[in-house]
Amino acid sequence: MLTEEDLQFIKDTREEVIANRTVDIIVTFATEGKENPFTGEVSSVEYDKTLRSVVTDRTSRVAAQDRIYQGEYIEQGDLWFSIDIDEFSAEDKPRDMKYVIHDGLKYSVSSHDPKGIGEMVTRWEFVGKRVY
Repeated sequence: MLTEEDLQFIKDTREEVIANRTVDIIVTFATEGKENPFTGEVSSVEYDKTLRSVVTDRTSRVAAQDRIYQGEYIEQGDLWFSIDIDEFSAEDKPRDMKYVIHDGLKYSVSSHDPKGIGEMVTRWEFVGKRVY
């Protein structure tokens, strides 16, 4: 069984491995607000935030790997993003990520997946599909 020290060692090692592989991306978070009791209109809150992420182009994956990710078909041109949990602030909810801007191009977030070991989530991975 892994101890807390083992888990921390794994997290620290991952930080070293990805240290020179992360880039800035702009993430748009969109949350549904509350319904106005008088108008019935639901207001949403949307904000952008710059986060560091490992970005992997779909073309760098080998053909033998799964092309289905959380029910989404992964196509050439799609990007896989991996954001360390420490990049998020307390008010950020990773499941509320809607869009990402990377290298000047806009991507729609089509899946969210918390990753980690045991009960410790160390990062969030998601697929971005190009918005034309």
